[in-house]
Amino acid sequence: MSTLKTTVKLESTTLFPTPINVTKISTEQIGGEYGAFQSNVIPAAEIETLFTNNSLLGNSGILYLYAESASANSAGYSIDLYITNNTTNDSAYFARLIPGDVLYLPVYAADSAGIKIEARNNDPIRSATITYFVGARD
Repeated sequence: MSTLKTTVKLESTTLFPTPINVTKISTEQIGGEYGAFQSNVIPAAEIETLFTNNSLLGNSGILYLYAESASANSAGYSIDLYITNNTTNDSAYFARLIPGDVLYLPVYAADSAGIKIEARNNDPIRSATITYFVGARD
């Protein structure tokens, strides 16, 4: 079993009437499927599969997803993330990353037939790069 430690920090002196400084550290146990950080170059207006499996993800059904849209991607265009339930083939759009955006999300991905996570490059002309990590909690 591996340990995944994440730190989320929200800080602003101008966004709210009073300054905020919130830091949350979370340590998770990754015991299911996982892979190394990967970077994919998604062709213009194309969809790529980032992760797919064909069975329930561990005992919890929780999948930790980190995704980052490269800062060099075209301004004004995003990468959209979708999750598909393999049993029903229902797909849900759950995130939009503009260049430089970072996402860390625990995804409830419990489906006995598995799930699929895809990324769509919304730029109609240029390719876009996404870096990601997927780790399943057992």
